[in-house]
Amino acid sequence: MCRDDSYSLETKSNIIMNIKSITLVTTAEAVTSHGKYHIEYTLLNDVLERVHTAIYVNDADSGEMYVGSISYENETLSCSLPVQSKVAGYFEDFDRFLEQIKFGITGGE
Repeated sequence: MCRDDSYSLETKSNIIMNIKSITLVTTAEAVTSHGKYHIEYTLLNDVLERVHTAIYVNDADSGEMYVGSISYENETLSCSLPVQSKVAGYFEDFDRFLEQIKFGITGGE
């Protein structure tokens, strides 16, 4: 990854592109005792910009059922979860995911 503001890339056709930023989108899945999570996070020039988790639980009738989501963006958490669900476990899992992602970016620094 490049931490400079920009750099040049010369192609085979001698066209020079000035790369201004690098955006990396990563998708993952995780399963815990609270549910199944589809996770997507975005790095912009090696800085964590956004984490979005879609939360699913197993339903005996319909199989996998969407519960809601928790998102991190610009140092802020937001969520969309039903009132009747027990949300503490979802937030505990999300905190662990966020720690793992940040550890992976910094290498534990």
